[in-house]
Amino acid sequence: MILRTAPPVCLLISLARFLTGALGFNRLYVGMVIQGDENRSFSVFRHVRSNRSTDGENGAVLLVRFRFRSLPDCINRVASLVPMLLITGFPGFRAKMYGVCQADKFWMGMYEWKSMQALEKYKQSFVLKMMNRRAATGSVSYRVLPKMRLMEFVEENLIEPGGTR
Repeated sequence: MILRTAPPVCLLISLARFLTGALGFNRLYVGMVIQGDENRSFSVFRHVRSNRSTDGENGAVLLVRFRFRSLPDCINRVASLVPMLLITGFPGFRAKMYGVCQADKFWMGMYEWKSMQALEKYKQSFVLKMMNRRAATGSVSYRVLPKMRLMEFVEENLIEPGGTR
């Protein structure tokens, strides 16, 4: 299993999934605003997901909030494509949305994993450790929502145009 979670293996699996259509971008929530913790609103700028059907299968949601230590948002948005390819090839990956709070430049990664076991393995991964090293000291927080789908979380926390839920 260690070989399966190695970054080069995850990268190759992601590329293969994109090329075969098993993985793709979804624009449905891009531009919408999600209410996060500590009264922060996060604008969704990317949503990548597995195109394999998981209807009726509850997994687990991981919310990661942080602020980058350096580099402006525009560069971090582009730079986040590299770790995205490692994340989407990780065992148990289902979906991820990327959001940024324009008010204070906090970012939120909203992930869906196949199971709590897959989520916990990801929390120990190279790519998450790399993100922690790029984050400002003390800015990282995690929230785990077991037996939940990412779309459930999004729909429950979507801010309607005009600023209400």
